[in-house]
Amino acid sequence: MNQVNVNIQELNEKIKQESAFIDVINLEMRKVIVGQKHPSDR
Repeated sequence: MNQVNVNIQELNEKIKQESAFIDVINLEMRKVIVGQKHPSDR
């Protein structure tokens, strides 16, 4: 059970690191798509 917890924690950390670029992409898209938040939302 402990091994599972460690793997989940590692996975969550990796997801956080790997998905950080999404915030950057959204920020750049909002510079181009001014005043239209919905096209960039999921």
